[in-house]
Amino acid sequence: MREMEVEVISSRSECKLINLAIPLSQLDSLRLTAYLFLRLFKSEFSEKMKEVIKRIEENRTYLMVSSPFFLVRENGIENTHQYYLPVNFGFFSYYEENFKDESGEFPTKEIKKIRYFPVLDKKSYNPSFVKTLISKGLEFEIGPLFRVKNLINRNTYESENVYTIENYFVFPFRFIVETNDVELEDMMKKVLFNQNESVHFLGKRISIGFGKVKFRHDYRFKSELEKRGIRIERRVEKGVPYYLFNRIPITEKMSNLIDTEKSSYELVKISGYFVEDEALIGRNMICLKEGSILVFKDSVELENEIYKIKRSEHKKEYFLPYTPFLIKMEV
Repeated sequence: MREMEVEVISSRSECKLINLAIPLSQLDSLRLTAYLFLRLFKSEFSEKMKEVIKRIEENRTYLMVSSPFFLVRENGIENTHQYYLPVNFGFFSYYEENFKDESGEFPTKEIKKIRYFPVLDKKSYNPSFVKTLISKGLEFEIGPLFRVKNLINRNTYESENVYTIENYFVFPFRFIVETNDVELEDMMKKVLFNQNESVHFLGKRISIGFGKVKFRHDYRFKSELEKRGIRIERRVEKGVPYYLFNRIPITEKMSNLIDTEKSSYELVKISGYFVEDEALIGRNMICLKEGSILVFKDSVELENEIYKIKRSEHKKEYFLPYTPFLIKMEV
């Protein structure tokens, strides 16, 4: 398995925040995967992608992409050992006993506000750390902020307020890409890291400059996993809890694998970029949200799932593979 850590930073040296103009909750692993493939299809490797897609469809090549995560900044400096991964209420409810206060109460209202947590650090699984986290107001997103779009009347030369633009500013973030395909890995590295200019990333209104970023290559997260004796495996064990590091659509196959009574998770409805076989499946899709804790009914090796649509029947061609990105938790 070959792992690549991608750091996403602002292209503007004078502003470290990235203006994506979309909420951070919409920046998930599936959108990141779609963006990577879009970049590859538009690159010098477009022809090679046909063979890569064939290997993915035959399950010889797999691709795992994580949802965004962050390094904590203290006094403006990154703490290289404090990774904050996405969580949801399902994560905290699975470890409910760890987070109860002295009176035995579980702080539901407060915990629902937490979206990122040092999942790999078991010492933080306690009510005292949660209180500290909330008091610090640890956030990785600023917004929404509103900017008024003006129109100049050519007759009167007066400015008219047409509409407002909603802005979200995101701190530099990271995501992980893992594959067993050397060629695919090399192609992605060249597309992401061999560019001198900034590129448009995900977000709205990129035509007027929003969402321009640069990418940097890093290995710190992998080193941190190795220090803790953690390996990312595609084969899951029966009855063992796994942290879900990406967002995955709920398919019949996945539903049959998961032990829903023992798992603890949240669902999220997404829209806009999913397709299946030769037809669009609709604008809405229900997904298991990143940060959930999943337990499986049997020990199995997970395979690729793929959403695709053919150009011959539609003006655009889509191909979106995903594999559950799981980290084995301590029992």
